[in-house]
Amino acid sequence: MTLGILAAMEEEISLVTEMIEAPVHTELGGRVFVQGKINGIDCVAVFSKWGKVAAAITATLLIEHFHIDKLIFIGTAGALSDKLNVGDIVVSRRLVQHDLDARPIIPRFQIPLTDKSYFPGQ
Repeated sequence: MTLGILAAMEEEISLVTEMIEAPVHTELGGRVFVQGKINGIDCVAVFSKWGKVAAAITATLLIEHFHIDKLIFIGTAGALSDKLNVGDIVVSRRLVQHDLDARPIIPRFQIPLTDKSYFPGQ
């Protein structure tokens, strides 16, 4: 299994890349992917740059080039709660593109050509 670790801020991903044993750096698509092991687990960590398009491109590169099996996004993942503190871990039940609205062609939040309004979390 290979774990992909993605962050939208350099400060967040640098804390992860410092933990990678025998790091191998690969530049691809204007990003630097750091491959190696953390606690015996194969992983690839990368700063995605900012925004959902950049995150989507980076996730695609992780899947296509590095053949990751799982993906973790660290940092701000859109969780909203007064009970959360910096450093808390949030695991999603489902993923929604909150700003997708192509009404009246398709219902609000529905992903075109899928008939789905969300993807289940894992």
